[in-house]
Amino acid sequence: MRKMAGVLAAVMVWAALCGGAVCGAAVKFSDVPDKAWYADYVYKLSAKGIIGGYQSGRFGPEDDVKVAQFITMVVRSLGYDNLKYYSGYVDKAKNLRLVDEGEFPTKASLERAITREESARIIVRALKNEKYNVSLSVFEGMIGDYMSIDSSMRSYVLKVYYLGIMGGYKSGNFGPKDKSTRAQACKMIMCMLEPELREGPVAKDGETVKIKGYDVPIKSDIVISTGSEYNVDIFLSIDLSRSDDSQYEPLEKVLASKFGTEAINPIIDYIKTKKDRFTKLQNAFYIDGQKILVGSNGYIVDLVIYQR
Repeated sequence: MRKMAGVLAAVMVWAALCGGAVCGAAVKFSDVPDKAWYADYVYKLSAKGIIGGYQSGRFGPEDDVKVAQFITMVVRSLGYDNLKYYSGYVDKAKNLRLVDEGEFPTKASLERAITREESARIIVRALKNEKYNVSLSVFEGMIGDYMSIDSSMRSYVLKVYYLGIMGGYKSGNFGPKDKSTRAQACKMIMCMLEPELREGPVAKDGETVKIKGYDVPIKSDIVISTGSEYNVDIFLSIDLSRSDDSQYEPLEKVLASKFGTEAINPIIDYIKTKKDRFTKLQNAFYIDGQKILVGSNGYIVDLVIYQR
């Protein structure tokens, strides 16, 4: 009797994910209103055969997505079908490097609800050929609870945030430890599959974000990273391979936003002495007790700004 109950439970879970007559069919779910924000995502995935509804006719948009279910959705969206649920999909995910060995090692870890930061990690790994043409650290200041994201997950969250696959709440928080719902999972998967559906943070020319007191342009050639290692406040790196003076402007604006134009002039003047990739820069400046180390390698100029 217990064995039969277990089989029935497994069948119901699979039907809810993508099984039975509801999978890939043009069905209407009783709890998915046409005007709901998630309706299009749900019905498109249902039509693709990636997810289905419960046998009762419900979809359960606010129900938690289990780890195994989310993995199955992503693997199916990549074109792998008719695998054994859910072990076949988990094995394929490992083969595709969507999941590393040691992640979700037990049955219990696969059958619990997946968190938003875990969802982000799997999606980024599925998008192996995606290009990131900005310094992702500029978006740290846009996420109110950025420091609550597990350190090993931050790069994944920044990437889905930048791509517009996963955004934040109205509060500005991302909710990394929150459980992903079935409705949210549908939006994630559809945005992963169809870039035109993504709604990333929009940056106009000249728009900046505040990072540690610096106004950093979102659209620029500056590479930025932050950290507390060795008492470092912020790292700035810029490619000066162009010959026009405009190449210095982004760096000037970032430094001036913190220290003022007059204070940074000696630094900029020194950097401008680099006329070719062979000229070596190596000097230290001090502004209001902060050490600014300037160095170069080829056309790349690096600034390490230390904390007071």
